[in-house]
Amino acid sequence: MDAGAEEALLTFLGYLGMRLVAVIAIATTGLNLSSLAFVVGALSVGLGFELQSVVENFTSGILLLIERPIKVGDWIEVGEHSGIVRRIAVRSTHVETFDRHQIIIPNSQLISGVVKNRSFTSGPSRIVVPVGVAYGSDLDRVGKVLLEIAHEIPGVLSFPEPVYVMDGFGDSSINVKILAFMGDALEAAPVLSACNLEIARRFAREGIEIPFPQRDLHLRTWLEQSAPTDYSSQIATG
Repeated sequence: MDAGAEEALLTFLGYLGMRLVAVIAIATTGLNLSSLAFVVGALSVGLGFELQSVVENFTSGILLLIERPIKVGDWIEVGEHSGIVRRIAVRSTHVETFDRHQIIIPNSQLISGVVKNRSFTSGPSRIVVPVGVAYGSDLDRVGKVLLEIAHEIPGVLSFPEPVYVMDGFGDSSINVKILAFMGDALEAAPVLSACNLEIARRFAREGIEIPFPQRDLHLRTWLEQSAPTDYSSQIATG
């Protein structure tokens, strides 16, 4: 049993044990359980709306512990937040970002919202390395250099092999990219950084230009714009 499954089981058993202890304690006091149930029901109606979010998060936490769409150690993305799941409680989930910040996410967001779990599937993880080259560049030579770079970067798998793709025509550049695969999705940031650094070095050495955005500006003279229109000639000829 992995660490995530063990923590989920312990949490679930802990809350189940608390409920059993509460029921046994009430039973040993000799209270009328039917009367107590009536009181609890009446309170539930009054507090239902105020406790709706609490109950929703609690229920979502139970579903997370049972279904386990995410587990401790997974790399997830929720909205603008991305990080590693460190703890799954009944009401909230604790995520540690790559900046070492702790993000506490209500469990209802993980059940009802869109969550990208980068650790959910096994097998290689793909990264995309885009780059723009100047118009007139030798695209075959560009592809050869990019594939050489991809094979030299530590962490990039030789199988599936990296792929060179011509992505389209931009305003100022021809857009190309490398599709490469890694064994560990958590290495995406350092591998991407290493690829970009090596692309900058190799392109400078090989004389391959990475263009910056350019705009052509056409100016008309002030006299052309402000010259008055001779309407008399138009009337005479009309």
